[in-house]
Amino acid sequence: MLAYYMVYNYTLAVSNMFTKLDSVMKKDMGMMSLKLSIDNALLEHKAIEHGLDFIPKIEQEVQGFPLVPNRVFKDLDAISMYGTFYLIMVPLTVFMVIFDELMREKIDKLRMGM
Repeated sequence: MLAYYMVYNYTLAVSNMFTKLDSVMKKDMGMMSLKLSIDNALLEHKAIEHGLDFIPKIEQEVQGFPLVPNRVFKDLDAISMYGTFYLIMVPLTVFMVIFDELMREKIDKLRMGM
């Protein structure tokens, strides 16, 4: 039994981090073809080493997994659900900062000193 590791720069590979949850995952075809080439080279090496008259070869066919529509995220609109919360947060934050400054002025009695 032979085992090997392929070490590569993951930042150059295809990333599925920011894809939609109901989309098909992207595959790195370059890495898959490299792995297939290494596997076939190992098979050829072992076949020649054992004196076989034929060289076995792995043929690969790639397809995506079947995609089932997700009922949870169907017709999900985050802006209509949570948008009003974020729309009120900006004025509320500004009001709280201004109110805090007014209270600080009252506590320090700045207007009386002027």
